[in-house]
Amino acid sequence: MSEQKPMMEKIRDVMNERDKLLERVKILEGGKRFPLQVERRYEKDPRGSIPWEIAEQAYLVYASRYGKSQTLERLAERAGFSNGEMDMFLPNWRELSDEKDKEQSQLTKLKEALGIVDDMEFAVDECGSCKGNAELASEALTKLEGEGD
Repeated sequence: MSEQKPMMEKIRDVMNERDKLLERVKILEGGKRFPLQVERRYEKDPRGSIPWEIAEQAYLVYASRYGKSQTLERLAERAGFSNGEMDMFLPNWRELSDEKDKEQSQLTKLKEALGIVDDMEFAVDECGSCKGNAELASEALTKLEGEGD
């Protein structure tokens, strides 16, 4: 019995980490993209789209200058902003987009870690199995934390 309490505490810790990761996944999952028009002078920039949240920030400037006769959705239907327009509306859009894209790539890793945690079995009589799965989940979370730095 004395070994079960520390194991249960460890499982609770892992589940708390799981909840934190699930919250982060919710934030990252908004993977909607906004198209960018290709201009000759920007041909070396391979971006064909940017995260929708970045376009929303640019749209605020656009709307303050030109009004809201076209919604962001309508602009997306009409091929989006050009790189030059993005430079004008949101000068740091490339950095913001790169950061968002990096977060999106981490989403897959987070989901893998969550999959390990979701597969944990909590049956008290299978404590050895719990320990093995809890350790796997803990290792995955530690690895993710190290990669996030």
